[in-house]
Amino acid sequence: MQKLRFHGEDQSSLGANLLFFSACGIFSYSTFNVIAGGLSRHDELKNVLVFGAGAITIPQVLLQLLFITDAQRRRISTTSQNTNKPGRQVRHM
Repeated sequence: MQKLRFHGEDQSSLGANLLFFSACGIFSYSTFNVIAGGLSRHDELKNVLVFGAGAITIPQVLLQLLFITDAQRRRISTTSQNTNKPGRQVRHM
């Protein structure tokens, strides 16, 4: 993977705000799942699965936020990178 230059300035306030609000919603939903799964009876499988899904979602969203905010601020720095189009192998999933 090629190295891209990191730009510290923010380009889009709308994208950052949408990302922030959606992350807050997912964090609150996952927190309520953890609370609901933790306070219910642990002998039923569905309660354990609710707790586990909420607990796994929190670090997943955190890592995705870190990756997305870093990838949004990376730009090409040389003309060879402009012709090779770096970063497409990372974004294509």
